[in-house]
Amino acid sequence: PVAFHTDVLRNTDKMKQFVIILACVAFIAAQTCSKQDVDDLSEEVAKLKAVLYNAFKVLEIHTPNNNKYRHKPIDVRGKSFFAFSVKACNDAHLELQLTPGNTRTNNYEIMIHGYKYNPKSGIRDNLGTMYAYESAKVLVNGKRLSCDEMRPFWVSWAGGNIEVGTGNVYGCGIFMSWKDPAPHAVNAINVMTGWGAEGDWIVLA
Repeated sequence: PVAFHTDVLRNTDKMKQFVIILACVAFIAAQTCSKQDVDDLSEEVAKLKAVLYNAFKVLEIHTPNNNKYRHKPIDVRGKSFFAFSVKACNDAHLELQLTPGNTRTNNYEIMIHGYKYNPKSGIRDNLGTMYAYESAKVLVNGKRLSCDEMRPFWVSWAGGNIEVGTGNVYGCGIFMSWKDPAPHAVNAINVMTGWGAEGDWIVLA
């Protein structure tokens, strides 16, 4: 069996922690560990996941139930995608802004699990009323959020193609996409919750 020690972990850098996680996955995937080995590893793997998570966590945000983008925009200049996790009962919103803090022009709004009792997710632009249901370019039915656990997502705007996916792997789990015929740059992202929901967000590097 493979044994790891938390005192060693405290002295390793991010890459070493990542390699350890990959090694655990490789052992289990190759079925070179017995069931007992896997059971023995489970607790250590859970600790390692927590260490890795904390190593790459860069920002925590709590958004109140106020329907407003009140937090400092997150700088994404030079990037083409954004990875995050969010815990909210409904209505997690992100705004992809050309000018940081400008919520009126040149932005894309991502709505995840809006409309609590008849959930829909959408990609919207600035045409029409900001939160008007009719302004959504893409609508997807179904529950996407949880009141009790963090759910991972990613958003991409590469080449003016706005995509939204679930999970931790960029490019996988796409459930919404819209190609802007006249795209603008995205330099900042802001987040909010409302319509009865608060939110806890974790933004990853």
